[in-house]
Amino acid sequence: QQDPDVLLLITNAHEDVVLFTLPEVKNGEHWILEIDTNQEDAPVHIQYQFGDQFEVTGRSLLLFSLKLIDEE
Repeated sequence: QQDPDVLLLITNAHEDVVLFTLPEVKNGEHWILEIDTNQEDAPVHIQYQFGDQFEVTGRSLLLFSLKLIDEE
């Protein structure tokens, strides 16, 4: 696996859940969840499509990498 060219870091410093829509990126295929600090045992490397909505829990951090179209 190559190092990702594009990372998306989402933070929520508020105590409540915030709804976030994953953005579309030119030459991108989908987002891959790398880290979710709210779920210690959460599976990583889950794929999410552009436009998917994600509930970002209070005081948490999410890290996504972008799968580019031309990657194998």
